[in-house]
Amino acid sequence: MTAARFLDLFDCQRENYYTFEAESKRERDGKSEGTYKRIRESVTDEVIEKHFSGEISIGLIPTRRDKTCSWGCIDVDNIIYNKDPRPLIKKVREKKYPLMPYRSKTGGLHLVLHIKGSVLAADMRAKIHELAADLGCGGEGADKFPAEDEIKWDAQKNEYRTGKCLNIPYYNCKNEFFTRYGVNDNNEALSLEELFKFVEPLQITPEQFNKITVAKPRNEDNDVWNQYPPCIQGFIKDGVGEGQRNNAMFNIAVMEHLKNPKTLRQEVYSKNKEICKPPIDRDSELEEIINGIKDQSYFYQCETPIAKKYCNKELCRQRKFGIGPEQYQPSVESFEKLDTDPPIYYLTMEGKQITLTGVDLTQQQLFARASFDQADTVWDTLKPKDFKLFLRKLKDMQLTIEDAKDSKLSEFEYYIRKFVQDEEPGDDISQIEAGYIFIESEDVYFKLETFMDFMVKNRQNKKRNELIHYLRNGGAQNVIKNKSRMWKVSKPTKIAIKDRSVTFNKSNESIPF
Repeated sequence: MTAARFLDLFDCQRENYYTFEAESKRERDGKSEGTYKRIRESVTDEVIEKHFSGEISIGLIPTRRDKTCSWGCIDVDNIIYNKDPRPLIKKVREKKYPLMPYRSKTGGLHLVLHIKGSVLAADMRAKIHELAADLGCGGEGADKFPAEDEIKWDAQKNEYRTGKCLNIPYYNCKNEFFTRYGVNDNNEALSLEELFKFVEPLQITPEQFNKITVAKPRNEDNDVWNQYPPCIQGFIKDGVGEGQRNNAMFNIAVMEHLKNPKTLRQEVYSKNKEICKPPIDRDSELEEIINGIKDQSYFYQCETPIAKKYCNKELCRQRKFGIGPEQYQPSVESFEKLDTDPPIYYLTMEGKQITLTGVDLTQQQLFARASFDQADTVWDTLKPKDFKLFLRKLKDMQLTIEDAKDSKLSEFEYYIRKFVQDEEPGDDISQIEAGYIFIESEDVYFKLETFMDFMVKNRQNKKRNELIHYLRNGGAQNVIKNKSRMWKVSKPTKIAIKDRSVTFNKSNESIPF
């Protein structure tokens, strides 16, 4: 019963889940390093019970195949790590956001929005990004879930993709000492039974979800305020302290110049008094910012710490005074490497999943084509140096996934078995030149082109050198036989399948003919 209630709270993509095995070391942001494995089995109450008992540690994917989800999360581990989470929880309550706080495996914090029912994953993702930016957890400062707007069909592997998973709380909770749990507003741990009572008023209906809005200051005009970049909205609402004032005022000056160049100086001096705590007292600093903006075409400084804190690029580019196309680059939600041979990479940008090979990633033209074909995204070509920095960024955030049900060897065995079953055997080895396979004793002989055609028919498009590598790793041999170069692989062992027991009942009715 407890597992069923918990799974209802974290209802998810039921066809897959991940397991996580932690290592002793931690990454720079405080997250535990470890190994993720994709399990192609249904998420059931029994799986949740194993999680509770500590037998396995599981991660669940919020986006379902019908494009809906029942929860979203702001993962603020690297912001809260080794810090008191109560100020952030207090801020959540002051803004009246129905977010449930959970301590994570790293001692950080997950803020989860639970839905009674379901909403579109795209709507949840947009809302989570909006709330995160308003809480000062925007940009890359915090992971957000769901990462995907929808789960697409992967033509390369002939299956559905999965999605980015979140390690869920209450792992090993049947043990006296466990580290992942829900907390109340005083950061006090909640047992599972206490969790169900505490979270109940925070669970909202889809109708209530649609009514969640980010508040604006009373003295701001609604129409104008809604066109401000999210970072500047954050500066105005929260104020800016020493150490970040010049960076904040630079972005404000850019916006005021876009609004009305004639009132630029007046608005900068006014905003300095309203926002900066304390205000910049040297006029020369403000004049330097103003004159620089007036004399040249400056862009927003999006990479400063104070701007990244409130960043929401997707929303910003839609606004009249937001970033323009010349400084916009799609936000990366996740980057995963599926440990196959050769590896397959899953990149999620702004909710859109893209399947890539190593070649696609390292050649920008192919990367742009994959983005256009699979994600309807126009990739603005970067300078070679900047594209290398982009790839390094992907590598830094890469999550390597082992496929527990479909290892490299079992995948090869599956396709060889299917190849031998599907392809027509010849009577003589010379017939392999015409596209037949030839079976001799315990070996199967074939031409590379025959196997390549078979793989293409099964949506496994591999280039010639990749296919040769694939065959060799699977144990196939390139040999000369009958004065011809060909491939040899051991004949797959026969799988014993028990015949179905079928009973025929004799009818007492007379035959009408």
